Amino acid sequence: MKNNNDEKFFGDIKKEIEVYHKERNSVMGAAREVLQNAKKAIFVLQAGDLKQASVLIASAEDFIKSQEKKYSKSSVLAQEGSWSASLEEFAEAKLFQAALTGKSLDCLKGKSFNFNTKIGALADLTGELVRAAVAKATAGDFVSPEKYRVITAKVVGFFLDLYLTGYLRTKSDEAKRNLRRLEDMVYEISLKKRS
Repeated sequence: MKNNNDEKFFGDIKKEIEVYHKERNSVMGAAREVLQNAKKAIFVLQAGDLKQASVLIASAEDFIKSQEKKYSKSSVLAQEGSWSASLEEFAEAKLFQAALTGKSLDCLKGKSFNFNTKIGALADLTGELVRAAVAKATAGDFVSPEKYRVITAKVVGFFLDLYLTGYLRTKSDEAKRNLRRLEDMVYEISLKKRS
């Protein structure tokens, strides 16, 4: 016996799944775009090209806003792992830019930047600051590593106030290791200055 209500019910579920897969594929493409721009921005920031980094970050930011608007009534953005990963990479680039230019770390606006994204990006920022400190010290700039140590210490101090578990705990532990690297570097620089 065929029940028309059941057939409609099954058909509605199938349509939902088809829409989800279509949106998911689109979001995955968008995530690649954001991720690529964010990674390039970090690379050029490490090379000292603030202007090119600003262009890449602005482009990624515009793309994020357009995706938020496009999927405002859908949960696909929140559910897609590649989108979350691209947002964390973008947030890292944005935070790194702020740190290098002496601006506030309070630069992540938009509903997509939840606490997981922000904490992950802050932790990753500390790794970029270690790399930047090494580059600066190698070039003879012995002031910047101390600035980067101060920023990293602020991030780690903040993390100590939180109860972090799982992935975020791992990120927090990485930030602590990065702080230690910066402390060691600053200590070595101070010894060289004295001799």
